[in-house]
Amino acid sequence: VQKRMKATNDKMKFVNSNMKLLSGRCAAVLSVAKDLTPDITQAEQEYFKDIERYDVNCGKWEEALDNAKTQYTELSNTVKNGGGPRLNLSSEQKNNCDTLLRGQGELLRQVRNKVKSVQGTVDEMVIANGLDDKRKPLVAIGDGN
Repeated sequence: VQKRMKATNDKMKFVNSNMKLLSGRCAAVLSVAKDLTPDITQAEQEYFKDIERYDVNCGKWEEALDNAKTQYTELSNTVKNGGGPRLNLSSEQKNNCDTLLRGQGELLRQVRNKVKSVQGTVDEMVIANGLDDKRKPLVAIGDGN
């Protein structure tokens, strides 16, 4: 029993010395590993927070955009199929809309006539001053061409 106790004590001393040696090595490795980790500056931390915030906002924006696309598609399909929003206008309101439309059409015709009359004057000035005659006519500008 005493031989076993002595052998066990010797083994314990050996294991303890190995444990101390390995503990020292582990502490050294941990210290070196700790020194190798990069330090993040305050600006970098703020940058990463901004990226996270943008990511969250982008998700919200994508959802809102998808909803808008869906609503547009539904409305577009309704209009294409002859549907669409219906207005319940009184006959007086309809007459007012028709009058407004005719009035705007008349104003548009008057403006086109004025542009045509100014076009002649501008053409004369271009010729008199020897300017490049490859310019776009005023009427074409008014037509959106």
